[in-house]
Order: sequence, then C-alpha cells, then structure tokens
Amino acid sequence: SFTLTETPIACAVALTKRANALSLAIDRALATYDLRWPAALALLVLADWDEPHKISDLAAPTGSVPQSITELMDRAERRGLISREHSRIDRRVVLIDLMPAGRDLAVAIRPLVEQAAAAFFAESEAVRA
Repeated sequence: SFTLTETPIACAVALTKRANALSLAIDRALATYDLRWPAALALLVLADWDEPHKISDLAAPTGSVPQSITELMDRAERRGLISREHSRIDRRVVLIDLMPAGRDLAVAIRPLVEQAAAAFFAESEAVRA
C-alpha cells in the first residue's frame, strides 16, 4: 500500500504491483480454461459487442496495444474462439467476431472473473482496515 505523500514513482510501482496481483488472481481463477486475464478480457469485450469489430478497436477497452491484441486474437483464432473476415466496405480492414465456442467461453468465465476480482478487492479492503 502507499500514501499520497510518497514519490510519484513509488506510487506507480505500488499500483503496478497491485495490478499484477489482481491479474494473477484472475489467472488462477481461469486456469481450468487455459486462459489468462488479457485474453479473457478481450473475449469479454467481444461478447459485449453486437457486431464484428477491427482488432484495433479492442486496444482501448482492454488497455492493450494493437500488436498485443493481434497476438491474443491469433491464439483465440487457433482455438476456434474467434473468426476473422474482411470488411465488405474496405477489404483492407479485417474484422473479428466471436465464434459460438468463444461466446460460450465468455459466458462461462464472466462469473469467475467477477468472483476473483471481488475477492481480491475484499481482501485488499480487509488488509487496509
């Protein structure tokens, strides 16, 4: 934990450590699905969208860079979780969408992610109290 009187770098380091700890807690909850938090988050975002999107559209809501999203989507495509197709409007644009298996996986993991995050934050509050 940190206070606002610490240096900005110390605060940034503490925040990074907490974010990494949260990511690990979610990874543990998803272990049976052979899925890690960044990929799970991308699937959850895609599940919330009603239509295909460009890979770059996933960058902002997941806090990732497009290259990382591309790598995540490559793995998801190999697992049969997403599909890629060229836009009918601009053939240079590749759109991604969830396959039924990806949608089913998103439904299955959403409560696990929510429970892991809730437990993490509850534990964090208990430590601070």
